[in-house]
Amino acid sequence: MKESSAYTIAYGYLRGFFVNHDVAFKKKWKKSIPKVKRIRKALKKDSVYTFYDVDEKTMTIRFNRELMQRFLSNLKLRDVAITLALLSSSQDSGDLFRLNIGDVYEQKNGRIFLEGNRRKTGVLYRTFFSKEATKFIKRYIQQERQNAEDGEPLFIYTARHRDQQEPIEERMAPNYLASIYRDAARRMGIKWENGEHNPLRPKRMRHLFRTACDTAGISELYTNAFMGHTNHQGQDYSELSKAKLELEYLRVEPFLTVYGEAEESLEIKEEVRKLEARTLDLNKEIQEQKIIINQQDKLLAETRSQFVKLVDFQIWKDQMEQQIREEQEAFKEKLEWQQEADRRRKFTIDGEEKWLDLFEWQEALGISFEEAEERWFKDNVKRKEQPKPKQKSRKRLAGCAKFKFRGHVRYNW
Repeated sequence: MKESSAYTIAYGYLRGFFVNHDVAFKKKWKKSIPKVKRIRKALKKDSVYTFYDVDEKTMTIRFNRELMQRFLSNLKLRDVAITLALLSSSQDSGDLFRLNIGDVYEQKNGRIFLEGNRRKTGVLYRTFFSKEATKFIKRYIQQERQNAEDGEPLFIYTARHRDQQEPIEERMAPNYLASIYRDAARRMGIKWENGEHNPLRPKRMRHLFRTACDTAGISELYTNAFMGHTNHQGQDYSELSKAKLELEYLRVEPFLTVYGEAEESLEIKEEVRKLEARTLDLNKEIQEQKIIINQQDKLLAETRSQFVKLVDFQIWKDQMEQQIREEQEAFKEKLEWQQEADRRRKFTIDGEEKWLDLFEWQEALGISFEEAEERWFKDNVKRKEQPKPKQKSRKRLAGCAKFKFRGHVRYNW
């Protein structure tokens, strides 16, 4: 055995003896323990299975909840509640297993508040269980410890001893929890060699809490108060108010929430804020579009009115042209009839009516052409001097024609 290992083991046994008898053991070796080179190898797997990485999109540190969720999926409800309690409170498993039912079940707040002294150092700690851990602990009590008294242990396990035939329920032990964690890690496919630590050991949860505090950016004073570290600033943790402690804990809680309740709540609030801003922008755009639509409707109505007027005018124009053509044709027919009437006339010869021109008439009367022409001329003058019958015609208004089309009065200027 190496010298450093012997010193470490001996010191651990002595410290364990005093701690188990509720005596704070602060004495250190006068002889310095040589540095152990195996420590770096023992923690080698911790750098492989990391729980905090950088999100390049938001340029922030993100808690790797997927890995922790995979780990918790291999545990029972009791062990899940223990893991979330260790992660969110930074307690050692030995201090956590000292709790009784009455220490947590009577608290009605969303976060369970814990206050006490660490068995290892005797330093005061004041910390919280997250809302997520509190929910799982109360669910565990309701399902598995419903009939337990306030003075009974919070977490128990069934122990089997060689000298006893029946198994008995005992307070949860740190070694038993460590074996559960090892089995769960192996089911996940995690392997480690001799001399290396399980990257998902109970002590790792305390280290993750410290990382979460550094990530959240809270002061060293509150970090030491949560973890039960010695305060080198000279201030007593008991002087810190519970409200101020909880306010600082709210900054850490999103980095300790496995199933995303706190973080998703922040994301949901941010999404709601963005949606509200987007809704305002959309409402503004809708109002602008309404104004544009109203203007387009007015323009369309004016265009439609002008189009209707244009169509009405075109129809009226076509009808007027048709009427003019009909009048021209009628006038042409009348002119042709008039010319025919001037050339031919209706005579009664031998009791029979005939239309005869000048030559035919002259032959029928048996007179000379000059005499027939003179009589024909006198008859023309006499006919033209007779009054013409009145004809119906359209009214004329100062050089314009007035027509009625579709109930409207039109004028042809």
